[in-house]
Amino acid sequence: LSGIPLYLSDRAVRIGDKDDFERLTQEIEAIKAIEGDIGMIVVDTFQRNFGGGNENSAEDVGNFIHQLDGLISVYGCNVCIVHHSGHEGNRARGSSVIGASLDYEFKVQRTDKSEEMFVSFQQTLNKDGQGMAEKNFVFKEVDLIGEGLELTSGFLEETQIDFKSKDKLTYKQKLVLSALEVQAIITNKDNPEDVYFFPKDLKGKVSDSNGNDLSVESIKKILYKFAEYNKLSPKFD
Repeated sequence: LSGIPLYLSDRAVRIGDKDDFERLTQEIEAIKAIEGDIGMIVVDTFQRNFGGGNENSAEDVGNFIHQLDGLISVYGCNVCIVHHSGHEGNRARGSSVIGASLDYEFKVQRTDKSEEMFVSFQQTLNKDGQGMAEKNFVFKEVDLIGEGLELTSGFLEETQIDFKSKDKLTYKQKLVLSALEVQAIITNKDNPEDVYFFPKDLKGKVSDSNGNDLSVESIKKILYKFAEYNKLSPKFD
């Protein structure tokens, strides 16, 4: 997208309001006079630009869509609507007229895992043609460069990391992990992450609900399994 002009509005537009919508079209005409043909108009978000009315009303939402259809017809551009899903996250919030009026729909979902932010991008509707494969991204934070600036921003980088799978620890694995955390804090409460253990160091420290201690060999196998999960560095004998 390098070199493509991007104009941002500093306020929402009430699409359903006649005067507000007229001011929007005047702004678009002014941009068109400078840049030429309009490629895309992004409405972010549906709720903030909906204006008066009820988003659950088929009539009110239908009028909103009709206004956007007018922009598509006049300027020959795409219109992208950013909208929120309902409580269960299965469909867009509000009237079903929204979904029925779309040519394409994409679901964007955030997942926080291992102190990182991941985003999945999944196509959920395609009226014409074959749908695209799901894409996954990881958020990368960057410092903004400029005199006197102490700000950060970020970008999404495509990733192959499987962040959706859940860690499935067994009962004994949870016991060992808990013992590791406790012993690390006891050994070095200021920097427990710097403490290293051998399986023999946990002898007598890992007990089940019946008071039975896990053997050193069992602890060793579990520690190796943690290494496979990337939970621990495999530096033990």
